[in-house]
Amino acid sequence: MKLTPSFSSYLDFLRFGAALTVLLGHMVQDGFALGWIPIAYLSHEAVIVFFVMSGYIVYASTVARQGSAADYFIARASRIYSVALPAVVFCVVLSLGLAWIWPALAAIEPSWRPFSLADIGASLLFLNESWGPPTDLTLNGPYWSLCYEVWYYVLFGIAYFGRGRWRWPLFAIAAAIAGPAIIVLFPIWLFGAWLAASPERQLKLAPSVAFAIWLGSFLFVCAIQWSSLDRFVMSWLHDHIPGFWRLEAAQRVVTDYAIALALGAHLVAYGSLPLAVRSFFERTRAQWTFLAGFSFTLYLFHRPLTTLAGEAIDKEHMSVPLSLGFLALVLVFCWLLSFVTERQLPRWRAALRRLLTAIGWMPVRGSGAAR
Repeated sequence: MKLTPSFSSYLDFLRFGAALTVLLGHMVQDGFALGWIPIAYLSHEAVIVFFVMSGYIVYASTVARQGSAADYFIARASRIYSVALPAVVFCVVLSLGLAWIWPALAAIEPSWRPFSLADIGASLLFLNESWGPPTDLTLNGPYWSLCYEVWYYVLFGIAYFGRGRWRWPLFAIAAAIAGPAIIVLFPIWLFGAWLAASPERQLKLAPSVAFAIWLGSFLFVCAIQWSSLDRFVMSWLHDHIPGFWRLEAAQRVVTDYAIALALGAHLVAYGSLPLAVRSFFERTRAQWTFLAGFSFTLYLFHRPLTTLAGEAIDKEHMSVPLSLGFLALVLVFCWLLSFVTERQLPRWRAALRRLLTAIGWMPVRGSGAAR
């Protein structure tokens, strides 16, 4: 599919919308009075949106840049660690503070974990969903999906830039380290890359037909959640396939594939939507770019805030205005925080480039670009 200015703006809209959906879903889980917002129940589906979009954007940007493996490493590593490293530090410090100031809450909060170098190391190496004893980033359940995405970067990088006889053995080793839970959803990420690989997949449809597919695909995803079909299929597979539980967060794999296909149809139909819809997103591109510019920070930093606030606020005083006010507070906090996380990408890229140059790891060309 061709990445036009209008379509790029729509992808930014989806990126921020998916992050906001996850935030709303967690706020509802934490007792905030936002259950009246329909998308608040689509937080898992929003993660699948992230995976498809990630495959699309990473493939498109990698091919367009035509850089080296070092360029790719710099782009991906700077994008991830500029937010992930501060998030790990933030969660660990907040967790230690909680254990000291409010130990009773720490004792009963399921997402709280005592200080552990193993947890920190696994989080920084994105091994939380791989083989071995369970490890999690304390107070931050959503971190799991980042582990999936990073390993997809690794696997794609090996396949795309690898040369010679070690290419596929290295791919197999990386896949084995990633583990079955991550690998089983890799085709969803590859599906996004496949959509980006051929611009001619932007089908020419009648505007009315395109609008029906565009809207119908969204309603299809909603129907999976509202009908609890995903949970039914997951429970059936869990009961009938020994060891299925090892897939961890990927246990909804069957309906996740269906959601990914629906999103693909949604994106393919976009290019044939009525001109008024496409023009709207082109005119508002600056606004969506701004919102998408702190969506990664919003995704990785919101959960500790909603968890602790949900425990601290008396449920008898929870109201819609209070919940909306806290929602706005989280958005503003994460926007401000983005100035020291993802908005520092140029500094991260420059530092990594100097490091790779110093150690002589492959010729480095150009400055690269990040998602």
